[in-house]
Amino acid sequence: STMKIRSAARPEADHKALSEAEFEKLLEETHYQRLSMARHWPDTVLAELYLSPKSIRDISEFLHDQRKTMLEEEEGSIPEIGGFLLGKYCVSEKTGKYRVALTDFVPIVPEEHNVYQLQFSTESLVRELGDMQDNYPDLSLIGWFHTHPGHGLFLSRPDLTIHDGFFREKYQFAMEIDTMTPH
Repeated sequence: STMKIRSAARPEADHKALSEAEFEKLLEETHYQRLSMARHWPDTVLAELYLSPKSIRDISEFLHDQRKTMLEEEEGSIPEIGGFLLGKYCVSEKTGKYRVALTDFVPIVPEEHNVYQLQFSTESLVRELGDMQDNYPDLSLIGWFHTHPGHGLFLSRPDLTIHDGFFREKYQFAMEIDTMTPH
């Protein structure tokens, strides 16, 4: 998978950010899988990403359902699919870097999707985001996820437009998976 991560910068006050102590308590309550983003991208503002077992399971089931669809589709015609990534985050007072916990995955219905792209209109994204905020008021939108079935891992120009238009917070990231490759 590939991710778009913003460069480190000074954090801004955010009413949804947890304190570092609250974030540690959250991590103790659920067995999260930790990914060190700073190890791979030293200049990232997103130092650590934690994946909950539920988010891993939900994304895996979503991808499994896509695999079943692939069996019914012509080879080379598998559409891109995606969803919102929800969770909690904190910012280190010492480093100004973020730690993010991915707790939930919510599939989204695109305006249009085909083999090469996933498209959302501003209206459909605003509607989906509003529904998500109503259904998950205690969680923050920490990023988005989509597939690139058989196309390799890269963020296309439309992907970057979606990310830069709707995911502007420093802790938000884009996750991409190529479901047609073994790894």
